[in-house]
Amino acid sequence: QEYVKNLTDNMDVRIEDVKFELAWTCEFHERGRQKLKDYFLGKLDFEQIEVRGFRTPHRVATFRCPSMSTELQASLARLHELIFAAGKDSDGEEGGSGDAQKAVGAGKTNTQAGEHGEGAEAAGSDAGDAVPGTAHGMTKGAEQRELRRQQRVQRKQEMNELEKTKPSDTYEDPRDLEAIAHAEATLGNYMLKTSESYQVPESQRMNAEKKRRQMYLLEESMHAIRTEFNQRVLALREFRQQVRKEVTRDLSALREIDQQLGTHTPWVVGILDDEPGAPPEYPETRFDYSEADLKSFERQLKGQSAAASLLDDMNEGKEQTAQAASGEPGTASPLEAVQVPWRSALASRRITWLSLRAKILHEKGEACDELGKAVAGEAFARLRYDKAQLEEHIRQIVETFNEAVASIGKEKAKLESDLKNADMKLLVLYEELLMLNELESKDAALVKKATKCRQDKTSIMHQIKECQDQLGERKAEIDQWHTEEQSLQAEFTELVGENSPFLQPLLKIYKKKVKRSKRKKMGAGDDDDFASDSGEDDEDSDGDSDEDDDELDDEVGPPLGCDVQIYDGVIELREKRLEMEDALQEIHKAVEELRKTHKKLMDEEKRIDHDQRATDKEIQSFQTDKQRKLNQVPIVFALRLSQVQCLGPEPGCLPEELEDQVIFTREGLNRVMSRITELHREKAEVKSSHKQLQKEFRVRKKEKNAKIQNMEELQAKFQDIQMLKFGQVVDLDLIERSAPNKYVQELQEKVTDAEIEHRRMIGEWEKRIEKMKKDLTKVTTENTSLMEQIVSMGSAQMELDSALNARIANVTVNDTEPLVEQRELEQQRL
Repeated sequence: QEYVKNLTDNMDVRIEDVKFELAWTCEFHERGRQKLKDYFLGKLDFEQIEVRGFRTPHRVATFRCPSMSTELQASLARLHELIFAAGKDSDGEEGGSGDAQKAVGAGKTNTQAGEHGEGAEAAGSDAGDAVPGTAHGMTKGAEQRELRRQQRVQRKQEMNELEKTKPSDTYEDPRDLEAIAHAEATLGNYMLKTSESYQVPESQRMNAEKKRRQMYLLEESMHAIRTEFNQRVLALREFRQQVRKEVTRDLSALREIDQQLGTHTPWVVGILDDEPGAPPEYPETRFDYSEADLKSFERQLKGQSAAASLLDDMNEGKEQTAQAASGEPGTASPLEAVQVPWRSALASRRITWLSLRAKILHEKGEACDELGKAVAGEAFARLRYDKAQLEEHIRQIVETFNEAVASIGKEKAKLESDLKNADMKLLVLYEELLMLNELESKDAALVKKATKCRQDKTSIMHQIKECQDQLGERKAEIDQWHTEEQSLQAEFTELVGENSPFLQPLLKIYKKKVKRSKRKKMGAGDDDDFASDSGEDDEDSDGDSDEDDDELDDEVGPPLGCDVQIYDGVIELREKRLEMEDALQEIHKAVEELRKTHKKLMDEEKRIDHDQRATDKEIQSFQTDKQRKLNQVPIVFALRLSQVQCLGPEPGCLPEELEDQVIFTREGLNRVMSRITELHREKAEVKSSHKQLQKEFRVRKKEKNAKIQNMEELQAKFQDIQMLKFGQVVDLDLIERSAPNKYVQELQEKVTDAEIEHRRMIGEWEKRIEKMKKDLTKVTTENTSLMEQIVSMGSAQMELDSALNARIANVTVNDTEPLVEQRELEQQRL
């Protein structure tokens, strides 16, 4: 037993070793096969698959389509993102223009609504003015004055906005500018690219990056065309399998009919057989194998004879046939079987029924009557009809499939021509890319230079705008100081009086220029510095202060008879005027600095413009040279002789050489010839439009003159009314400022209401105080009566104490000292 066990263990070990070696061998060959598959088929999206027709030479094959590389897919992804972003930006601009148009329409609607509102408010003001004489009428009048003031302010604002939107004399309509630019950009330019005066448009300038993008898109298009066609061929292969299965069923039914009728149909023999040497229909299943393939390969290894191999194959075929007849599962076909069509199913049922009837009639033989013979004849007629139907159906589906193969084969021929042209175009693009790569460094330097010029231009324009804004602010400050100076002058006139005899002396004092103390010019922070430096510069500060005092005290005082308060007021106004002059001087210095800066910036802008023009000229020259070099790259295109027509001195025949000829499309030639008529028509339309615009201009000019005349008449009428009513032209804004203000009246009403409310509250508090006083008197009286009761009760208690003490004295020692002390304490307590 131990020996047998050892033999069994050794056998198991050897079996495991053999299994391991076989597993290694299988893995080795599997890896080798996978490497070959990856090398030859791994980089293919589609390999070449051929679909053949039935008994026809028609065939079509897929394109051998390599898969796109990872670098190409990444470049295409980035390119599509750029295209999508550009399309999105263009949609946003169109949406923005639509929003702007909506905003303009809304603005017009608001303006019309404002005009209607002004009319309603004016009507309300007229109605309000008709109820004067009462406090309510006065309030209503103040409200109407405030309303009219607001209307005037609103009209003034609208007038200012209209003045701002008024175009200048040099203004040009943006729509016309856009139309001109579009015409210049899209105008047909048939100048040759080899001409000396040809200039490359900016939109057609080419560089290496744009050329790469063109190559990427061309490769993507070629791959998409191949993929789409291959998908159609694969769908046709699936359809071929369906046709094969359906024809197979029809053939089986046809064989049964021939067997019953005793006929033969020779034209269907071998209709589904493939040609010898035809490529496999499913090459992707080349690595799939069955048990029969393994046995065949085993026989080849053992070196069996071909006859034995053929005998085994026949036996295996019989076994498979029996297995299929018995319904047992066998080797799966490349495609699953589809459902039996209704025609084949009906034919099978009819054949079964007719076969049974024919068998019965044949068994009876001569015993059957005429009815049986008629039934048999009817059955044979039905069989012949079914045979004809099956033959027609087989022909129809086979011809339909063959026509589909022929049609898609013709389409493939066209696609092959287009793809070959695309391949040649790709080669041309590659040649152009090589040439552009040589010029890329200079192109990048010029682009960098142009970008720098544009950035400098943008920066200098921002600086100029900021400088102009600061100049505008300084101008507004100067205007404000002038206004304050005028108000200060008016204040001086109001203080002194226009008819005052001291007007001239005080005006001289007011206008006098004096040197003011530095301490007055210094701010609060400068006072600390002045105090901290006083120990070092005592003598200098004393000398300066003495001089300043001498200059400040050079006035002898007010004129004789002049009020001292008026004189002091004039001195204060003079100090304010001097401060204004100092501030204006500082502003003027800042303005001068800004003007110098603005001039420098303008000079810098001119220099940048000159550099930018020089750079643009250099770029244009470089682009022209680049285009000339690109024109030297030979291109290939397919052209038939029937498509060539020479318009030379000998029409109808082609010259020997085409070096001096220009290739022009017939469509382009017809377009050029028809363009002459279009230009004449467009010229007539432009003239007509110009005449119409001139008529509209004259009409608008007459309307403008009429409006101006109407405004002048209204202005004269307004002045006449003021002269008749006031005797002079009155400033309405000044009257409005001097008139009672609605806001002030509202505040006064609020103050009155508050005073009434406070008086009422004071009266209530006074009543409460009186009531509290009465309560206090009553409580005081009650407290007094209680105090009197306490005193009387205290005296009664003292009397009782004395009586008790007298009784106790008869039997106790006469020691009255404690009683005396107790009595004194009681009195003090009371």
